[in-house]
Amino acid sequence: MAGILHMLNAPIGGSSGLAVFVDTANIVVSDMLLANGWDGVSIVHPVVAVGTGARVYSTSTLLPAFSSGTLPVGSTLTIINYGALLGRGGNGGGGGDLIPGGGTGTGHGGNGGTGGTALKTSVPTNITNYGAIAGGGGGGGGDSIS
Repeated sequence: MAGILHMLNAPIGGSSGLAVFVDTANIVVSDMLLANGWDGVSIVHPVVAVGTGARVYSTSTLLPAFSSGTLPVGSTLTIINYGALLGRGGNGGGGGDLIPGGGTGTGHGGNGGTGGTALKTSVPTNITNYGAIAGGGGGGGGDSIS
């Protein structure tokens, strides 16, 4: 994470400032704080800034692009977004059967998969959004050719 996530001039405990300046996958704020010296149990009030042009994205529809992770009760989160928080799009559906010679396929194309979550929080969260927060769209359905 070195070079991707930077601590701003704020101590761990109380308010902690974190910034994302480059494209980054699957951010978990509690993991960022732990990597920067947080003890994992003290109440914390992180402020996370996503810079202009930075994309926070998900590598799986099962994981949010940006998550607070596990923060203690009493903690709050502030997100200042100038970039984009992007859930992963769903996979396309499988194609249907094709019978050579112009016959009709016996199977239809499959449904596309559901899209993923852009933002998931477990504590009260304040968001100032100057960019985009977008869940992943569903995948297109497959087609059969006859």
